[in-house]
Amino acid sequence: MTAPTPPKILIVDDEPINIDLLREALKSKYRLIVATRGEQALSLAISKLPDLILMDVMMPGMDGFETCEKIKENPKINHIPVIFVTALSEVEDRSVGYEMGGSDYITKPFEISDVLTCIETHLNVIKLAKRVKELETSDSEATLPGSIIQQMNDLSTSINSNAQIIKLFWTSIEPIIKKHATNELPPNIQEKILSVGDIIGNIINDTRQMNHLMSDISNNEENQA
Repeated sequence: MTAPTPPKILIVDDEPINIDLLREALKSKYRLIVATRGEQALSLAISKLPDLILMDVMMPGMDGFETCEKIKENPKINHIPVIFVTALSEVEDRSVGYEMGGSDYITKPFEISDVLTCIETHLNVIKLAKRVKELETSDSEATLPGSIIQQMNDLSTSINSNAQIIKLFWTSIEPIIKKHATNELPPNIQEKILSVGDIIGNIINDTRQMNHLMSDISNNEENQA
């Protein structure tokens, strides 16, 4: 049986040291393409169709935000997830990144383990969406394949694990954030900050319910076999 083709990742960064760091960490699992400018990244995204893009923001010429926006405007490539990897760490910067169509946001300096986890999470989402689409267009599928169940379990476990880490971090800084938020930030941002704990809790609960659901489906499939 032929081994599956590794996913293709486009690394976009104008700093050689960052490119080398990411290339060394990713080369064993992924096919890599490198761009050092936004214009080049857009061209490569169209011609090479990567599965995922790691995008720096501060680059000469067209920056990462604008490049991402142009990617999302192009029907041929707007499905490709863009993960920003940047030194810009302010809340406003993150907001711009998501508004431009970014799927995730990692700040420099970063832990390679965080980058790997983020990549795997988004690639799992792609795999799951692809398999669901295949099921929707296939009249011969009577049951949910074990691979789908496993992918959904992997995805929900990954999300839950990340949410638990975020919850621990948020718990440690929440008192400080709330203390200053009431004095220094606009009311709409204060409201969003105060709801972060509830949002994280909902994510954890939802992924647990997904795991339970997949377990029930798997058990039902085994009983019918």
